[in-house]
Amino acid sequence: MIKIIPAETREDAIEMEILLISLIGRDDLGTGSLFNFTNGGEGTAGIKRTHSEATKLKMSYSHITHFQKPGAREKVRDSQVARFQRPENREVLSGKMKDRAAAGLHKGGRRPQPCTVDGITIYPSRKSLIDALGQGCLGVKNPDFRYTK
Repeated sequence: MIKIIPAETREDAIEMEILLISLIGRDDLGTGSLFNFTNGGEGTAGIKRTHSEATKLKMSYSHITHFQKPGAREKVRDSQVARFQRPENREVLSGKMKDRAAAGLHKGGRRPQPCTVDGITIYPSRKSLIDALGQGCLGVKNPDFRYTK
């Protein structure tokens, strides 16, 4: 059965979707009969998929071999350059970067994780630790410190 529920705004529709999915339940979580992989709303927030090791290897192999094809890297590079050259895209991307910087977020939307020793924060982020102590000759983190999440 298909039922259409009208909504005044997009936000109302998203809120209704989240509510209905929580009430009916998701099959992948064993809480209901819906085949949604997310809790609803925009994008894929709340998705809980994990890939098997075999699938990860296949994906890695596919990615590696794709960039071995002649012209593949250039094609991606050219599309990215063109994306940033459009004035309307530049304004949007610039605004997003400024918003992330103001919120203290880094690339990927993650906050920097503190560097701790025995539970005591000694540097606010890995970058600040590397800036202060250097990264080492092998490019690996200093073995005297643990990076915790």
